[in-house]
Amino acid sequence: MKVRLLHKDIYTIGHKLTKRDKLGLHQSIEEGCLKLLSLLVEAAFTRKDAKMKTLEVARVHAEVLKHLIRIEHELSVIDEKVYLRLAKDLVEISKMINGWISYVMKNS
Repeated sequence: MKVRLLHKDIYTIGHKLTKRDKLGLHQSIEEGCLKLLSLLVEAAFTRKDAKMKTLEVARVHAEVLKHLIRIEHELSVIDEKVYLRLAKDLVEISKMINGWISYVMKNS
């Protein structure tokens, strides 16, 4: 699952940050990524007629993560190379979630 790999990447980045940055904004990003992972696993095991609500919440969490990571880059907590890699992964995850939502809407 792409979100699991994203979390692994975010977790690894945290080891290189200062204590202030790691326990501040970066911690919120890591928690948000774990919440996104949790929502997607929940959606996978939810009945077809109840998936939409969970997927909509997951879509919002993905967008919030995009903004938090952009802020982390703007504050120079992470460099541009790391930011671009994380942003690319989040765009891909968002496309997957949107595709899943379209599939559920089409088949309900």
